[in-house]
Amino acid sequence: MSTCSAESKSVSSPSTVFACNRTTTTICNNKQWFHSTPTVSLAERKRRRRRGGGPTEESSSDEKKYEDHSPVTDPLEFEKAGLAILEKLHTAIKPMQAINDPFDVVRTIDSLTIQVDPSYGRYEIEVDYDEHILILRSPISGAHSYFFFNKTQEWVDTVDYHSLEGIFVRDLIRHCKGVPKL
Repeated sequence: MSTCSAESKSVSSPSTVFACNRTTTTICNNKQWFHSTPTVSLAERKRRRRRGGGPTEESSSDEKKYEDHSPVTDPLEFEKAGLAILEKLHTAIKPMQAINDPFDVVRTIDSLTIQVDPSYGRYEIEVDYDEHILILRSPISGAHSYFFFNKTQEWVDTVDYHSLEGIFVRDLIRHCKGVPKL
């Protein structure tokens, strides 16, 4: 019989009850009975509302930041940016190959493919030179398309303006050991 640092009560019948935080042990007629009685007390959380009920100033400033975006029209400039991001990501994940098995990386002129454990899936980054976008396909977050924002020199999502590098790292570290060195 395990003991616990709880109070012991004698009942009028020939049984003794030991109560712990998570389990109650009853001894009745020299037999032990275990009852799972989790003690859960959660504080009630009140929902907070934004003042004014509209979007926060932060999100609207992000939208304004990228409002003036026009796709890079110079094919050479876009190609240079596309090759640079593929090389940057490829260099960042090289150290991860040694500590993850399987972790197969295939780099071509316009794409980077990372095959982790087949049960998790494959990460693909492809540069579309005709549309001037970069496409990330991730088993966690799905497919996203990115444009090159020349002011900040970063790849930004075409829908909600998140950073390519941020979501790439967040998705990849869920299935792998280590962090890309970006």
